[in-house]
Amino acid sequence: MNANFFELKNHTLVSLNAEVIVTDKGTFTLYHEQDCCESVGPVEIVGDVNAMLNQKVVLAEEDANSEELNYGSKTTTIFTIRCENGMKVKIVWEGESNGYYSESVSVKYEAKTN
Repeated sequence: MNANFFELKNHTLVSLNAEVIVTDKGTFTLYHEQDCCESVGPVEIVGDVNAMLNQKVVLAEEDANSEELNYGSKTTTIFTIRCENGMKVKIVWEGESNGYYSESVSVKYEAKTN
């Protein structure tokens, strides 16, 4: 089901990479539905992922900034996660297109089933 990134708050992190965040309550997936003339994907994770594991999320924010380029547009989306131990990680995605296609990143959530 589609979700908002801030819904990650109050989950405890089990594993984390640029596309999949597994928590004690379920899995968040970051993705882009590819269309014709754009390129969107993760470019880096800033911070110590291992220091975030088994920690409760106290902040989950998404911030996107777009800019016009000579040939189209570019969007940088930054997902910030801060845990109760004070550690923070930023997941950075970048997208470029000819200006007519979406460069957005979507979030899907699947609750854990017992």
